[in-house]
Amino acid sequence: MNPTVYDVAILGSGMAGGMLGAILARNGVKVLLIDAGVHPRFAVGESTIPYTSSLTKIIAERYQVPEIAPLASHKGIIGKVSPMCGKKQNFGFVYHQEGRPHDPEQINQMVIPEWQRTESHLFRQDVDAYLYHLAVSYGVEPRSGTRIADIETDPDTGVVLRSDRGEEFRAKYLVDGSGFRSPVADKFGLRDEPTRARHHSRSLFTHMVGVTPFDDAKAAQPHKNRSPWHSGTLHHVFDGGWLWVIPFDNHEHSLNSLCSVGLTLDERAFPKTGLSPQEEFDEFLRRYPEIAEQFRGRIGEPGVASLLGESAGDGADRIRRE
Repeated sequence: MNPTVYDVAILGSGMAGGMLGAILARNGVKVLLIDAGVHPRFAVGESTIPYTSSLTKIIAERYQVPEIAPLASHKGIIGKVSPMCGKKQNFGFVYHQEGRPHDPEQINQMVIPEWQRTESHLFRQDVDAYLYHLAVSYGVEPRSGTRIADIETDPDTGVVLRSDRGEEFRAKYLVDGSGFRSPVADKFGLRDEPTRARHHSRSLFTHMVGVTPFDDAKAAQPHKNRSPWHSGTLHHVFDGGWLWVIPFDNHEHSLNSLCSVGLTLDERAFPKTGLSPQEEFDEFLRRYPEIAEQFRGRIGEPGVASLLGESAGDGADRIRRE
């Protein structure tokens, strides 16, 4: 047998893998796109910045993939990609001290200029799926639900990929966009074991329903910010971490009641406990009642909004911990 030899094999069909696959295939490259999972699926990394949009527009024009261009503006995303995405008009920061009332002077907000107001809160499961299907429409061969178990390289012929089901795939070049579960890093020992550079952060994150705009909270009433907190990406900042709130329901065309919420902690200030992620989030809100005001209008147990799991409709009710 003479198996197909692809010009490029891409591991991971998230935003990076899908966009790269579409660009290469559009320009005549024979591409194999492999992913251990399927679309749609839960993902975080939702808040764009003006640089993101400018670069996206340049990529669409330079490589002649017009379907990427809508991702360069909120209007384009809502009209062409997904009405489930939110709008981003500002970056907001509100400082809190445990055991003390919030000082309304300890806030900061950067409002994106109106002429540059292109930014969005990406509902990643829709955006990732859009780019994945775009790549397929340009001729990329997709292999979803395929986990790579082994990799062999040869400087003359390229790479051989073997799945956990015994399938073999050959390509001249390999691009690894699979993230922290990278098969390439595992195969070639690219991670320090033990690592030389240690960090002290840990995160709990999920998508929630029933999150109240912070503008409606008592703690926010004295604020004189130029743009509503709910119109952008809000960070509740405190000694030892921050909590992000990224709404998808903050414009008139939204069909999405979800809100991305994540808690990033310095483990030296917030040591790991035996609590579940849900219990730990509840405990954090008890320590910071003025932050907790955002989470009192939800359906669910006191102190935390109702939760959706790794993808909408999967029936899971949990906060993820990484």
